[in-house]
Parts: sequence; structure tokens; C-alpha cells
Amino acid sequence: MLPAHLWQIRGSDQGPCTVILGGTHGDERTGIELVRRWLGSINPSCNLLLEQPGVYDLEGVNGSLILGFGNPEAILRDSRSASSQRDLNRCFESSLLNDLSQSWTDLNRARDLFALLKRTDLLIDVHATSTPNSEPFLCFGKMTPEHERLCPLFPVEHILNDPDGVLGGPEGALELPTTDQAVNRSGGTAICYETGFLADMSKVPLAQLAIARVLLLNGIITDEIFQRLLAKDDNERSDAQQRLDSFTGDQKRIKLVSFQTPLQPTGKGFVFAEGMGRPWQPVQKEQLYGRYADGQEIRFVENGYLIFPIPSERMNDKNTLFYLGQTF
Repeated sequence: MLPAHLWQIRGSDQGPCTVILGGTHGDERTGIELVRRWLGSINPSCNLLLEQPGVYDLEGVNGSLILGFGNPEAILRDSRSASSQRDLNRCFESSLLNDLSQSWTDLNRARDLFALLKRTDLLIDVHATSTPNSEPFLCFGKMTPEHERLCPLFPVEHILNDPDGVLGGPEGALELPTTDQAVNRSGGTAICYETGFLADMSKVPLAQLAIARVLLLNGIITDEIFQRLLAKDDNERSDAQQRLDSFTGDQKRIKLVSFQTPLQPTGKGFVFAEGMGRPWQPVQKEQLYGRYADGQEIRFVENGYLIFPIPSERMNDKNTLFYLGQTF
């Protein structure tokens, strides 16, 4: 039985289980829109408010292709999470999933999804960032031979790895507690595809093309289904193809190594140092990142690349200021 708000497109009885999720974080609208479009191309009646899962038989799919919304309650709230505790994509820690004394909306949804993720062969979890003008990249835990094979199929310039579970650090997780790790540690392959700025709908057609192309090249769908999953608007479709064709194939690998949290409870009055706040920019130890209104400074604790910088208006005591990564 599928969890609520997911739908299975079933082709052959034999074949891989492939899952495409949008809205694991409820305010990341690009993934939500992509899944909404794809569900509409299969069955226009499918939508977020239709809670019950469904199964649709469709020639041209190898195995089963499951589409759906990661965190429907957070989507309805247009918020990153549906709870004040850990968000959904920080709940897939083994000890937390098994601790039934703990219960909140995001964790309960993680438990519902985990049974599916354990038997998933390929997961593409579609995300976006809170940083305006950010470009697409891939993010997952450890680079495996299967990740090595899949990464060049995505038109992204950066691949972010987190084999040491740094993303779980602010919550005190003992392992990487994300959807991709839930699949990877069960023997499947999973990638978080960060599509760009969370409200930038112009990135959706390229994401449609890129993911559909991955499915096609891996024999999961036929060309007929591939065409069905592309943007319906001719201009969007043409622009996405041009951007894919312009991709040079160069991909820089960066490993997360640390994070920094605010010195103050909120980011009120925080001002970035000149030129700061851009994802992937190289930074130096002791270089100034910014100042609070009272003059307190934030400086980098080591050399690296700036990852997941939080805009000042979103800074609070539950966010990190940024992560640092280093090439490997």
C-alpha cells in the first residue's frame, strides 16, 4: 500500500521501482509544480488534495514509476516543514524512525514514506534553495559507482556530497537523516536534485527535461512517455532544450565539511559583507561574512566554498547561517 498523496504508474510487472518526489520541503515550489504537471499528464484528476493513493497501468514504463508529494501538510502551509521540530528531510535517522516515543507531523510522514524508500531502486527528490538566483546542483551522501554513472546525465555544474552527515549536525543526528540516505543505505540509489531558487518557476521545464531524460536513458520509460513528460508550452520546451544543449559537462565535486550557526537568536539586523552570500563562492578562514546590528561579526572558521547561505530575512535560531564545503 502506497503512502497518501503518492501515485504509482505501473508498466511491466518486472522492473525497477523509481520514485520522484516534490515538496519534501513544502515551500520549494519547483518540485511541487513538476510533480503536479507529471501527474496531470497521467491523470488530470490527481492533485495534492486527493489524498488516497492510486495505481495506473501505462504501457511504456519499465517496472513502476511513483510520483507524489513528500510533505503534503507543509505544502498546504507553504512552509518548509509542518512541525516545529525537525523537518521531513531531517527525520530519516534510523534511531529516530524507530523511537515510537517521538511523534510529530514530519516524523510521522517520514515513517510512512520509509517503507517505500526502503524498496526504491532510484529516487529523485526534487528540491530548491532559499537563495535567489541560485543554479541547479545535485546533493546526496556518499558517491557510489551508480552515482558516478548518473551524475553526468544532469545538467548541473556542482555535485555536493555529504558522506559524514554534516547536514544532520544542527539537529544532532548521528547519520545523514535525509530521503536520499534512506534509499542509499537500503541498497538503492538516490539523488536530491536542487533545481534553483524555490520560487523560480522558470526552472521547472529544464527539471522536467533533465529528469525525464534520466528516466529515458536508463530504460525506465519509452520515448513516447518521455515526450509526454516534457513541458507542454513550446517556448518552455525549446528554452529547456537550449539550456540542456549548452551544458558543457563540467562538474565540480564538493564535500560538506562544517556549518556555522548564528551568534544571536535571530538574524535581525544582519548585513552581509560586500560580495558575500553567493552559493559556491570560495572563502578564506577568518574572512568576514557579515555583521549584526550591534557590531558582532561572523567570520569563516576555515577555508572552503560557501554552501546553502541563508538570506538575512530567513535567519532564525532554527537555521544555520551557512555550510562550508571543500573540493575532493
